[in-house]
Amino acid sequence: MIRYAWQIKNDTTAVEWTSSVLSFSLSNRRKSYLETYNAGSLTLTIKNQNNEAAGFTINDRIGLHRPDGILLLFFWVLEVSYTDAPGNVGMSTATIVCQDGFGRIGRVLMDNYSISAGTTAVQFEALQSAPGYKAYNPELAAPVGAGSTASASPTTTGSILNYVNLLVNTERGMIDCISNRLTFISRTYLGSITAGATTIGRLPGASQIGYSSFERINLGLDFMNQVQVQPVGLATQSATNAESVATYGASGFSVSTVDATEVQALGLANWLVNLLSDQTKQRFIVEFTDVMQSMTVANFDEIAANSFGAMPYTLTYRAPGAGSDTSVNVVLEGCDISATPSQTTFRWYLTPLTYYDFFTLDSATLGLLDSSRLGW
Repeated sequence: MIRYAWQIKNDTTAVEWTSSVLSFSLSNRRKSYLETYNAGSLTLTIKNQNNEAAGFTINDRIGLHRPDGILLLFFWVLEVSYTDAPGNVGMSTATIVCQDGFGRIGRVLMDNYSISAGTTAVQFEALQSAPGYKAYNPELAAPVGAGSTASASPTTTGSILNYVNLLVNTERGMIDCISNRLTFISRTYLGSITAGATTIGRLPGASQIGYSSFERINLGLDFMNQVQVQPVGLATQSATNAESVATYGASGFSVSTVDATEVQALGLANWLVNLLSDQTKQRFIVEFTDVMQSMTVANFDEIAANSFGAMPYTLTYRAPGAGSDTSVNVVLEGCDISATPSQTTFRWYLTPLTYYDFFTLDSATLGLLDSSRLGW
């Protein structure tokens, strides 16, 4: 059995606090495909018999590390609260609330910052050149995949996180966060990767994560059959799935983007309305613990790191009444983790990888059939 030995360090003061941590919980990234990215958190409960909480000051950078000391993710101290034992009889504790990289960039405001036209990935990287962006804030980086084209924004105001979510709306890609870096991942890159060797299924194995609970969730808040895409400075583009409207009734959705052209915005509207107009499509939530797995610590190091990244997996499950298993390629949208010295519990939010494959058959803009050939 694995009992994963996390390490907690204050990177600002170079002090390790693992032995003082009674438990921690964290939330990271998002829970579904259309959700915006908001501040995630790390909450540490520590012993405070000897005023250990004095070792944590606002804006200190706290590192969550693997057992071998490799850094997984940084958080920044936001608040410290104290639960003092009356009369110093009993155990005093402190709660250290930290925010992740999304929380940091949500607190950096732009005042008429000029962003040049370019790809979504290039604009994402350019945001860290905005006045007020500090070196201790997370790095904003772009991987393989240039991304969609985005219009110029010469007088940008509001938080950097608000503009990042506009770029995500435009790209319909993903952001992962590893170490001190937020990485913008284009949908073309996500559409090109395949699931790795480690799978997710009902039973634990040497290369399979065994889940203790499993949820399948039909499209609800993400269900739409009428879409309006509102690119900044351009005409609103609309798309409707008439068949879905006739079957389920109208369900509208409006999204703001920085698409560079109306054609690109219309393509996005068509994609969303075709992808998310079938109420039977599903997303998934799996929960598992470290102690129920039969893999090695080295395997689990990879699982811990992938909790904050965009690694795709093959998920296998058997629906009630089915005679065989169903397998689907999924990508990790976000996670919740809670840990004590005796057990770590992971809760993963999974989206079908097809959501990032921008191709729809029999659509005027995203793939046309019945033309003697398959066209684009």
